Amino acid sequence: MEESLLNRSWAEVNLDYIADNVKIIRNKVKRGSEIMGVVKADAYGHGISQIIPVLIENGVTRLAVSMLDEAIELRKNDVKIPILVLSYTDPRRAKEIIEYSVTQTVYSLELARALSKAGQELEREVRIHIKVDTGMGRVGFMAGFGAVKSIEEIQKMPEIVIEGIYTHFACADEEDSSYTNWQFEQFMSICNELGRLGIQIPIKHVCNSAATMLFPSMHLDMVRVGILLYGMSPSSFCNSSKDGFKPAMSLKTNVILVKNVEANQSISYGRKFTTSKPSVIATIPIGYADGYSRNLSGKADVLVGGKRYPIVGNICMDTCMIDLTEPAEKNELENRIEIKEKNGLKNRIEIEENNAFENQLKSKNENHQKNEIVNKFVNVNEEIDFKEIENRTEGYFNNALMSMQVEIKVGDEVVLFGEQNGVRIEIDEIAKLLGTINYEVTCLVGKRVPRAYMKNDKIAEIKNYLLG
Repeated sequence: MEESLLNRSWAEVNLDYIADNVKIIRNKVKRGSEIMGVVKADAYGHGISQIIPVLIENGVTRLAVSMLDEAIELRKNDVKIPILVLSYTDPRRAKEIIEYSVTQTVYSLELARALSKAGQELEREVRIHIKVDTGMGRVGFMAGFGAVKSIEEIQKMPEIVIEGIYTHFACADEEDSSYTNWQFEQFMSICNELGRLGIQIPIKHVCNSAATMLFPSMHLDMVRVGILLYGMSPSSFCNSSKDGFKPAMSLKTNVILVKNVEANQSISYGRKFTTSKPSVIATIPIGYADGYSRNLSGKADVLVGGKRYPIVGNICMDTCMIDLTEPAEKNELENRIEIKEKNGLKNRIEIEENNAFENQLKSKNENHQKNEIVNKFVNVNEEIDFKEIENRTEGYFNNALMSMQVEIKVGDEVVLFGEQNGVRIEIDEIAKLLGTINYEVTCLVGKRVPRAYMKNDKIAEIKNYLLG
């Protein structure tokens, strides 16, 4: 495997987690209900070509995409199972829908007529799913008598086969379920009225990921699952981690430069961050053109060596900077070094030359290093001016802290979200910092970022969108 292709930034996608997530869903879905895997937006940024085989192997029987071009891409990748286009397709592309054996969502008579006409010209049946708007306010025939009349008209059109009918819940992931229940009642009343008219539609579906988890009585003939496939939670209330779902994607990069800078040194565009003391600054090769939003500037942390370090300065198009001077948690070294005042006496701090101290620091393990530092500082002996202590020890502290970071070097792995040495930065944390949802975070990861697909904790395949 050409791991040298991962020399900049990359997203790791754990295919074993995807498989396990589908199995959990399968166990939750009622017997007889199909699972439709929602793979729009390149499988929420995870990569369709590698994800879809895993979905199919583990029980997904149908796929859903947003647009016709996505469906055609799947057909060209030799995907054989049914594919539903969830959103709008221009009626002028009706023949393409049929030629690629795509199932189209219909919520207008105009598109239904175009499909019927194309079907007659090609002498082929056209399978469609009717979308009913029960309260999402997005697309669909508005629930009511008008929807029933339109569906009745479509059902009579030549070559049209109404295979399915569905709606979409607006807030199934919230604690208050009253609106979801109301939407479901609206939907079922339309289905019942159609049945009374003799129109039997075999596949009825309403459940998205959240409803699949929270409303088993609404599973009907099929559930449409998106975010759960990838191991993320639909919302904080509908938390998937407690059921064993695992996020499949991690975003990683590496250190390309480490430098010591003096106090009062500005970092990045706009000089929004200035060092308050001598600092260790590293550059990492990922930026907003890769999907790591500029809005994370000065907010997000990354993981290096299993510790959190802050992003400093504005995130650039291709790079950003992190402050390695000390971990983002309150520094343990400073916590353990206390200057106490007793009976008018000050603790005398024995100052050693920095070079001698650094040699000691390198020769001992980290815990012993910290104990040595503390021991140097706690000899109560003579009275000394407190301000003098502070001034004399400032450089000592900074050099000690900087010396402890020597092991972080060019080429070291940096995790922007995911796990490193048992420490995690969750996708939801990044979403919260951005004021958005986890869906958007993975969808933002751009095509300049190769995907490394993991099986059995090893890289099984690398997808580089730029090199093909």
